[in-house]
Amino acid sequence: MSLRTTLVLFVISLSLGIYISFFERNQSTQVTQTDTARVLARFDPADISQIEIRHKSWNVTLNRTETSWRFEDPITDRADPKAINTLLDLLSHLTVRDEIKASELGGEDLNDKALGFDGRHALSVKLSGAGELPPVELRVGTTAPLSNTIYARPSGTDNKDKSTYVVDGNPRQYLEDPIASLRDRNLLDSPAELIVRIGIRTADSEIELRRKITPPVTGWTLTKPLQTRANADLVDNLISRLKSLKVEEFLDRSAGPVRKQEIPEKGAVIDIQLFGVEKPLQLILSPAPEEAPGTDDAVPDAPLLTAELSDREGVFRVRSALLESLPSGPNLFRDPYLARIEPQWLKSIIIESRVHPRVVLVQDGQRWYSHRNAKKENANLERVERLIRAFNEEKILSFVSDSVSDLEPFGLDQPFLKLAFISDTPQPESKKAEEPSQTTPGAGEVQSVLQFGRKEVTDLYVNYVGQPYVYSLDPTFLNTNVPTHPLKWKSLRILNFNEFSLRGMARRRPDTPNVDLVYDYTRNSWEGRQGDEDISSRLDGRALSELSRLLGSFTIEDWVLSDGEAMQSLTTPALEIDVTLEEIDPAINEPRPVTHTLRFAPAGTGTATRSNYYGQIDGSPDVFLISWETFGQLIRPITKVSAQPPAAAR
Repeated sequence: MSLRTTLVLFVISLSLGIYISFFERNQSTQVTQTDTARVLARFDPADISQIEIRHKSWNVTLNRTETSWRFEDPITDRADPKAINTLLDLLSHLTVRDEIKASELGGEDLNDKALGFDGRHALSVKLSGAGELPPVELRVGTTAPLSNTIYARPSGTDNKDKSTYVVDGNPRQYLEDPIASLRDRNLLDSPAELIVRIGIRTADSEIELRRKITPPVTGWTLTKPLQTRANADLVDNLISRLKSLKVEEFLDRSAGPVRKQEIPEKGAVIDIQLFGVEKPLQLILSPAPEEAPGTDDAVPDAPLLTAELSDREGVFRVRSALLESLPSGPNLFRDPYLARIEPQWLKSIIIESRVHPRVVLVQDGQRWYSHRNAKKENANLERVERLIRAFNEEKILSFVSDSVSDLEPFGLDQPFLKLAFISDTPQPESKKAEEPSQTTPGAGEVQSVLQFGRKEVTDLYVNYVGQPYVYSLDPTFLNTNVPTHPLKWKSLRILNFNEFSLRGMARRRPDTPNVDLVYDYTRNSWEGRQGDEDISSRLDGRALSELSRLLGSFTIEDWVLSDGEAMQSLTTPALEIDVTLEEIDPAINEPRPVTHTLRFAPAGTGTATRSNYYGQIDGSPDVFLISWETFGQLIRPITKVSAQPPAAAR
């Protein structure tokens, strides 16, 4: 290639590079300027603290508080935060679709009145922020021919050329009647978790409910006209209904705050006290006259009510069945359940009956113990849990009396049973009861003592000691839920060991040679003799493992209150099993072998039924029951069955 050609190509390349560089930079600048110009008013909605909306016949002002937006003029009321956020979002995203220069205005189609900047359609919005943030002012006209567009103009220095813009988005739905569109239609804004008192006054009754939400926390309590536990589900449902009240119509916008004192006919006055707020909120509800529906109108699903609220101006119309659902008297606000026991705080349960020794159950950490015959023994955890669950789930049939001046008609003048729940949890004053005779609570402990009475077999009455109320219960409630003999609360697990502590077993049955077994846990091997015969080679390791696992967590069906039949039957046992374990002797803190002996005999006379067998451990007077299936597992063969040769080969 010649030098001249090279120079020409170099000059062309250099010129092309300069042109491309200039063109791309210019294009980038134009794009940036275009993007900036596409939004009519740039601002961050979070910076706005005041909104002023003006019409030739009215002005509306809203201010942001620390927690919400409020109307300040011409009314003072809550604004809907979602609607306000939507309006600000629309105003901050008015995208320019077209521009009409001031010089283009004129004629019948392009003048201020035709575009909605003059006359009854004209609206203006001023958005102000805190500090030195310059206000944003916009004039909003009518809708433009393009879909979802309106005419708009920035005011003041934001529009030096006095241009008119066609912008995407239409905020007029919020601006034409801002009091109706931006006013909060949630009648109440009280946080449910902060409500600590509710008062309900009707023409027939006055009811008050209270709770404590700071430690020590207490649940809802009925404090007027009675002092007792409240129906927490009913109170929560009432709060939910109150929170769900939606305004259908705003009335008397210019009227001052309503402060009625009288209870409206067929209506109610509801006082709502919030934690940390001195003055309660008052809500007045009364039936509103329904307009006669047309033939094509559906029947409304809830009555129309008139509502007046102490912290909001004017009168409201809401649809709700709240008045119809309000209980007609205090009894329906009472807790329908017999007890509200918190298992995690429960320390002890004491049962006193006329016929058996006192039952004393104590929780120590995560375990329950029964104190019987001056000894501490593991308690039947399942039975304790069943007792607590039964009391918490049992419903009161009726509230038969609010006075204990005469307990004889209910058999409570001489109760046949008393039951005390002693807990570490502080309880409401209405739950504190007199101290039962059998125990004295420690510091910080409280207790609920229930006493039960009968007049007929078909009646069962209960009273919390120290409270003036008598309840009627299902007469069968105590039958299986509250055993009154201490033995019935003893743990159903009578042996508990693992293979590392097992040293041997022996099994004895009538008319069968005794079996003696020795276990070596280090090799997991067994040796055994049946009578004088060494059966070590024939032992079935799998069967012995199953037997040792069964005995290692041996659980019975139930305890039997000792009677002559059981003890007589056990004098001639159908099966005896010795289990030898290596246990720590607490006296010397050294391991030593200990043998536990289990004895079993048929329950009832004659051949054992498939229902159960009597049992006894270590000669204890406490007799238990096991099932026929469990007995069958205890006598299962432990040696391998030898294969028999065919008959022809014998």
